[in-house]
Amino acid sequence: MINNASNLLNDYTTPKGLKFKFDKDEKILVDSFLFQLGVGFGSLMCIAFITNKRIIIKQTNRQLSKAMKQQAFLNADMKNIYWKDVKEINLGNGKEFSKIFLLGNDGVVIRDFSPEGDTEDKVRGIVMINPKQSLLQMNGDLTYNGKETFNNLQEDINKAFNQVSIENNIPFSTSAPFEKYATTEETEEVKKLKKEGSLLVKGCMWVIMGGILLFIGTVIIGSIITAIFGG
Repeated sequence: MINNASNLLNDYTTPKGLKFKFDKDEKILVDSFLFQLGVGFGSLMCIAFITNKRIIIKQTNRQLSKAMKQQAFLNADMKNIYWKDVKEINLGNGKEFSKIFLLGNDGVVIRDFSPEGDTEDKVRGIVMINPKQSLLQMNGDLTYNGKETFNNLQEDINKAFNQVSIENNIPFSTSAPFEKYATTEETEEVKKLKKEGSLLVKGCMWVIMGGILLFIGTVIIGSIITAIFGG
């Protein structure tokens, strides 16, 4: 079964009782793909959709380390990134993932689809391959599924961002091999956001490495104490 907009969005009601609706004249530009919202600890694995009006995100409310299950997406909270709220788009294209950076207007870029409607002023996210054989695989395929579709996904996202950039007058910068879709060069504000994201990832890695070393040290010390006093 293909999990896409037709069965994940149409007639969908969130756990908080809000019914999802497409906006007038809204069209899907890039259908279902795997998206990690945020970087480092607290990141959420999601399914994302790009339309001419917004990015629609269905999140699992589960940490990245948890196995993705289809039921989590069928009963998920949602977030919206409306193009009217976006000040700048940047996309970094990699071989196995792409990084999306979005800056917002007036302190808003992403909105919870909830009664509270909480907002954030910037978005860091990663477009990922939906693996065919992995603990992270859903019980079912997305529109873009497996390594062989990733280049198509990258190009389709670049095309979509180029379109919304032109239609909404939003600067869009991107990297090789899709520079032809860019409408501007990467700005200093985007460079700063990307640097902050890189430092956050490195910080998380150091925390993880520190925990591993602490565990190994504890095991070694325990073994030594056992060897000395255990007999």
